[in-house]
Amino acid sequence: QNQLEAVVRTINATTDYYLESKYSGDELKNKMFGGCRIPGEPIDSWVQQPSKNAIIAYRGNLYSIDVIDTNGCKVGVSSLHHYIHDIMSAKLTTDSKQVGLLTALPRAEWYRARNSLLLDWRNRENFASIENSLFFVSIDSLIENNTQKEKHAGVTYKSAINGDCWFDKPFQLKVFKDGTFGCNF
Repeated sequence: QNQLEAVVRTINATTDYYLESKYSGDELKNKMFGGCRIPGEPIDSWVQQPSKNAIIAYRGNLYSIDVIDTNGCKVGVSSLHHYIHDIMSAKLTTDSKQVGLLTALPRAEWYRARNSLLLDWRNRENFASIENSLFFVSIDSLIENNTQKEKHAGVTYKSAINGDCWFDKPFQLKVFKDGTFGCNF
């Protein structure tokens, strides 16, 4: 199976699930989407302001794509295909800052780093987009995953080593090269 098609299908199905759960009254399902843990001192806080976007992580770069249109309906599969194709086809530089790795720091360090980064207005906008996104999708760009054990480890470890993570998001999906996927929530 083609990885591109698997990513599109995963995003489409996850958006369907979000739209169905949005009106279900199920508090756990509602907290899966659009929320984020914010580092604090002495304790973290929780924000939940669901937007209409998802974050796509690929080769250490983060992209925001709309998955809900202005009418509150999910974006069409052809639009998703176009977005993901563009992301996976982009000529990427190797000097990516891999900001997602910061979420794996001890909480006090992440708190200080985040506050420092928030001094720049562009970072504030980017953080808001990530933290309010409905969900986070990591497209595996590393080695082929052959075993279930490697895939299970890949949801967290491999995402972290190339920066394709945001551990403060409650719901993250990882789509592997063979088209299978895993989730962390």
